[in-house]
Amino acid sequence: MRQREAILLRGRDLHRVLALAGLVVVVLVLWGLLSPRSQVGLGFFYALPVGCCGWWYGRRAAIAMAAGCLAIYLISAAAAGVSMLALSAAVRGVVFLGAGLAAGQARQITLRGQAAASELDAMRQALTPDNLPEVPGLDIAATLLPAEHAVAGDFYLLTNGPGGWSIAIVGDVVGHGPQAAQMATFTRISLISIISGTADPAEILKLANRAVQTRTKGTGEFVTVVCVAYHPAHASVRWASAGHPLPIAVPGGTELEPTHYAAPLGFDSELKIAAQAAPLALGDAILLYSDGLYEARGHGQRFGLDRVIAAVSDPTVPPATEIIANLRAAVVQFADRSLTDDICIIAMRRSPNPTPG
Repeated sequence: MRQREAILLRGRDLHRVLALAGLVVVVLVLWGLLSPRSQVGLGFFYALPVGCCGWWYGRRAAIAMAAGCLAIYLISAAAAGVSMLALSAAVRGVVFLGAGLAAGQARQITLRGQAAASELDAMRQALTPDNLPEVPGLDIAATLLPAEHAVAGDFYLLTNGPGGWSIAIVGDVVGHGPQAAQMATFTRISLISIISGTADPAEILKLANRAVQTRTKGTGEFVTVVCVAYHPAHASVRWASAGHPLPIAVPGGTELEPTHYAAPLGFDSELKIAAQAAPLALGDAILLYSDGLYEARGHGQRFGLDRVIAAVSDPTVPPATEIIANLRAAVVQFADRSLTDDICIIAMRRSPNPTPG
C-alpha cells in the first residue's frame, strides 16, 4: 500500500513539474511569436507558473521559480531590445515574487485548515464511535448530528461494567470548539476508567465529578451527563442525571423524573445525586440525547421537547435504529438552517424476544 501511494505521489509530482514547464514554454513561445509591443505585457504571464508552483510546493519553491522566470524574461527581453530593461525586470520580479508568496501563503492556510478539520473529525469519531458493543438483551443504536461550523463537546458511551451490567452515557460539555472537545475526551476517558469498578450510575457520576473538578480548577467549565445501567436479568434500568436532559421512556414519551435534580459535573466539589430505577418491559425503550436535539431551530422556533416526544410517540416501539432514524428525519426536516450544536442520541430498546439464558 505504501509503495503504491509513493508511486502515485511521484506521478502527481511529475505531472505538476511538466505542467509548470509547459506554462513557461507557452509564455516563451508566445513571446517569440508576438510583436515587440505585445511582448512587454506578455512577460507578466510568467506569474502564472510561479503562482502554481507556490500553491503546489510552498513559498521556497515559488521564490526559486520566480527567480528562474525572471532570468528567462531578462534573456528574452535583452534579445528583443526592450527599452528600460532594468525597470521592466524589477516590476516583473516584484509581480512574480508576490504571486508566488501569496500562493504559498494560501497553501499554508489551506493545509492548516485541513489539519484542523482532520483533528476535529478524529475527535468526533473518538467521542461518538460508529461501532457499539453488543449488549445481551438490548437493541441499541446511536447517532451524532454534527454542528455545521464547529465541533462541540457532545459525546456518548456504551460499555460493559462489572457484574454483567452495561452502561450507556450521553454527555455534553458547555461551549464549543477544540477546548470543549478536549474536555469531552477527558470526561469520557475518566468515565470508562470509573465504570470498570462500579455499575452504580450515581457513584459513576460522583467520581466523574471529582475528576472534572480537578481538571477545571475553577475555570467555569462544566459537563452535563446522563447515565443508565442495564442488566439482562432485570426488567428495569438504573439511571442518574447530572444537569442533563432527562431520559425519555418509549412508548408513552414521558421523561423519567428524578427525586432530586443534581448539578452538572464540575459545579460542586461533591455531587449530591442518587440513582433511581425505571421499568423497562420487553419491547420498551429508553432514549438518551443531548440538548442540541430540542434546541435545534427552524422557522424562528426551537424544535422543543414536544416535537422530540412526538417523534417517538408511536405506540408500537420500532427497533432502535428506526427510533434514531425517525428523530434524525424530524429534526433535519424542521431545521431551516445548519445545526449550531452537536446532537447525540442513544436509543436502548429491550429485545421483545430475548434469548433464553
